[in-house]
Amino acid sequence: MCGIFGFHSELIQLTTEEINNIKLSLHHRGPDNVNCFQKNNFTFIHSRLKIIDTSDKANQPLFSASKRYLIVYNGEIYNFKEIKKTYNLKTITNSDTEVLVEFFSKKGNTIWQELNGMFAGAIFDIENNKITLFRDRMGIKPLFYYLDNYVFAFASEIKTLLCCNYIRSNISFNKSILPYYLHLGFVPSPFTAFTNIFKFPSATYAEYYKSNITFYNYWDITNIYTNKLRNEKEILVILKTLIEDAVKSHLVSDVPYGIFLSGGIDSSLITCVASKYVSNLKTFTIGFTEQKYNESIFAKKIANYVGTKHNEYILNQSEALNYIEEIINTYDEPFADSSAIPTMIVSKLAREQVKMILCGEGGDELFLGYGSYKWAKILGNKLVKYLRLPIYYLLKSVNSNKYRRVAYHFYFTKNNYLSPQILSQELYFFSIKEINNILHKEPPMEFKLPYYPNLLDEQIIFNIMYYLQDNLLVKTDRATMKYSLEARVPFLDIYLINYTLQISNKIKLKKGLKYLSKKILRQYLPENLFNRPKWGFAIPLETWLKSNYKKQTLEVLNSYKTINLLNFNEITNVIKMFYEKNYNFLYNRIWNLFIFKMWYDKYFKA
Repeated sequence: MCGIFGFHSELIQLTTEEINNIKLSLHHRGPDNVNCFQKNNFTFIHSRLKIIDTSDKANQPLFSASKRYLIVYNGEIYNFKEIKKTYNLKTITNSDTEVLVEFFSKKGNTIWQELNGMFAGAIFDIENNKITLFRDRMGIKPLFYYLDNYVFAFASEIKTLLCCNYIRSNISFNKSILPYYLHLGFVPSPFTAFTNIFKFPSATYAEYYKSNITFYNYWDITNIYTNKLRNEKEILVILKTLIEDAVKSHLVSDVPYGIFLSGGIDSSLITCVASKYVSNLKTFTIGFTEQKYNESIFAKKIANYVGTKHNEYILNQSEALNYIEEIINTYDEPFADSSAIPTMIVSKLAREQVKMILCGEGGDELFLGYGSYKWAKILGNKLVKYLRLPIYYLLKSVNSNKYRRVAYHFYFTKNNYLSPQILSQELYFFSIKEINNILHKEPPMEFKLPYYPNLLDEQIIFNIMYYLQDNLLVKTDRATMKYSLEARVPFLDIYLINYTLQISNKIKLKKGLKYLSKKILRQYLPENLFNRPKWGFAIPLETWLKSNYKKQTLEVLNSYKTINLLNFNEITNVIKMFYEKNYNFLYNRIWNLFIFKMWYDKYFKA
């Protein structure tokens, strides 16, 4: 795992100070080695975290044997040994990086479909002054780029791009992201919160040549998603094999590693499978002193049953609150997923013992583990759609936080995207109706979604394309790499994805959420250890906002009156409903506003 940067301009040159600042900004992503290569107005910088082949020969930027190509790359190719053998590639290192650049040297842009892994990077054709950028299918590894008439640059993180004085002076706040952020709590691709800076699309490679960039898609999830396989017995046999193969391939490492074990279905399944191949497996979990949010007790029981070397850390409120500002410093954009805090803390804990970690991201998307899928089935009903507004007003009138919260699921129009609305309300963020009031207008949001007559299908694809890619994977990447810890996600192994997306949703939801993964996990664990309601990586956010952090929260929210981005009167109404009327389900809306204002003040406060 690494950090990368590239820059080209015929008019602007990076100063020594800028290059040093870029290296410093990447250090947390790769503290083991940093190198810079410059030629013909091109600059490439690589900061390395050594995981596979820890020798210096595998440092980057790395040249191909012909010296024509140079690569800067972040990630892991899990099938690199098979590729090397199949195509008879000659290498002098044992790294996947060298295999990747030699594979490209031999086959060009036909290679991307054959890679199984997580990756983002660039290959520079020195003879033709052409850059080929690339990113994995699911967007596991980050890649951002800046482009105008004078400068092209790319990097693993936005903060690295902002080390360039020219870029810093030519960006501003991207106001168009406000409705997306208020609605979902993150900024979806291809946008960022900065003008002229974009997220490089997943499942894509691009060619930058003579100051022009052209994008090519090499994989399309909608072509894979067939929803046809229905033979449950056969499905379970194949799935178990694919999961075991995925975990085994993700365990390949030349450094110590472990697993994030929350005690939920996904992390428990990965732990059980990994323990087949590894003795003295290390597991890590975190909990809170507030018993309601302490899932670590379940993780410990599973660790004891499997026999891992378990590590847990129980946080109190004051310790966790110290990490709030780190969300702003770590994520570069407004990011309202409060579970980023425990993810950062458990990453810091794990990094004291290991350099690589496995985690369970992707399991809920592939095996349908969210309440949003239940709501998609409900709201996709034609009668419910017809009666949605009467239901909304009826539920809202009931003197109950539960019913008021549920009411927001039913407030939508035919012009709204329903799948993001469902996710938004499951996450307790602002509804379309509320955003209309806050922004004084209908929010102009667009999502690149294929048409599905079945709302459940649309919800599944939306969650994978947006929530997984731009929230969950972002949360994990930044939190782990903040402490120079590589995170791998076995459920996003491409062979497992390609098969799972073909399974009928009727089988996946046969007896409730995550039916198939529970059936497989029963082959490893007693059911009483894992079969319970889904918690998620929850923190006592509502308690924080109403107790120790109330004063600072109100100060930040009240400071909205100094900017004209949002309707302060509507913000005041939300604050009053939460603090005075005790509408407890509004806590994530308060957090959403709080995080955005802290982020905005850091980057754009006059």
